[in-house]
Amino acid sequence: WPQDLPHIDIVRKNADAFFAFHAHAHRLVHLPTFMGALNFPPSDPSFPSTALLHAICGIGGIFRLFGHTYPREADVLRAAMETERQMVLAKACAEDDLVKGKRLLQALQALLIIAYWWWCHARWMEMYSISAKILRNCLPLGLHMSEAFHPLTHSEIISLIPPPTDPLDAEMRRNIFWLAYALERQSGCGNGWPLSLDDIDISQLLPLSSGGFSFGIPWPPAEQRQHPFTPDVLLTHPSGHTEGFELWVKGTILLSRVKNYNMRFRQRRARGDPEVAMPASNAPSGWSADRCGLIGRDADVRKTEGFVELDRIACAFEESFPIRLPQPLTQANLDQYLYTAALMPHVALMILHDPHAHIETMACFSSQRLLSSSRAIFRHLLTVLNTDINTVVLDQFAFFAWFMAGKTLTRFWQVAIRLNACDQVEIFRAEVQQIMHV
Repeated sequence: WPQDLPHIDIVRKNADAFFAFHAHAHRLVHLPTFMGALNFPPSDPSFPSTALLHAICGIGGIFRLFGHTYPREADVLRAAMETERQMVLAKACAEDDLVKGKRLLQALQALLIIAYWWWCHARWMEMYSISAKILRNCLPLGLHMSEAFHPLTHSEIISLIPPPTDPLDAEMRRNIFWLAYALERQSGCGNGWPLSLDDIDISQLLPLSSGGFSFGIPWPPAEQRQHPFTPDVLLTHPSGHTEGFELWVKGTILLSRVKNYNMRFRQRRARGDPEVAMPASNAPSGWSADRCGLIGRDADVRKTEGFVELDRIACAFEESFPIRLPQPLTQANLDQYLYTAALMPHVALMILHDPHAHIETMACFSSQRLLSSSRAIFRHLLTVLNTDINTVVLDQFAFFAWFMAGKTLTRFWQVAIRLNACDQVEIFRAEVQQIMHV
């Protein structure tokens, strides 16, 4: 039995808690396969990797406390210490597996669990490093591309692992990639650092519905599935197999496009990219001759083709969700992916418009976008608070979206105070305090 792992009975209980509460458990690990593999002896190749078991035990130990209405402080502290210990062991085992070329997919699964745990604890530098490491390690395994888009070369190794054994194995690999992509893109919304993989290098198929992955419902043919570069992919959704997870991935792609636009604007402007060029009718004097990448004082970035297109997609994204999909939230049930996907376009609009907003005047178009987006997120927050849903189990990006709304509303609140707009002051105060007390 692997050293430092709890008894098999405790491992099973921790695994049950992991699958019951972790936001991404059922997409990251195939439940029937994993639980069946626990029945093998540790010496069997089908037995789960030690790295993955440590990671699941670490997070599952904390989740098991959810069954207690008022857990004792000593129990919480003990569980937190054990979780930290298991995460350290999981990281060491996963990195050892990567170096030795063993159990590579399960090493990435373990690192993803660790990374989401670190994100919950705001370990930003570690998060930036580990999310980049996970995403970059997907490339030598070929997880970022579908079979139809292999490179022309035949002289180099495309993947360090053999081809998928069956459709379930192939879909598991896609899920691992998209979770790695989402982790890096979503956590990157909170910093101004470059991303680790260019979207143009990604050709992987978008994921299946939960039924297709969990229960083996027949896969749609590859030609009926979308790629991230499919024309109008963010607003066009196949009616037969679009669910919350695919929309969550699409929302992440939108966030990625917005961040890349902001970060690369000046470089693209300097090399004459037409998407960031000012329309001739709106260009200030001397703009067309300015090739240094600087933004002229009278220039309005919001008139560029790239900005207008991103604003259009973000505004239309939530409304494009298929009407056949159920509401993401009911009194007792929550589709976490669909709920978080509905928050993403509003965060995207805030990131896109924030550099150009003049909060002091509501005549500013970007200020209007910031206020409407922050209040849209606030309304989504209220729908959660009006149910019995435990917010602890939400996807981490939901908390980031609520924070963004609270920060933006606080800025409007400050302006209302300066302008002595008493009615608005009280409205903003109530909204911000509601977010603070979540």
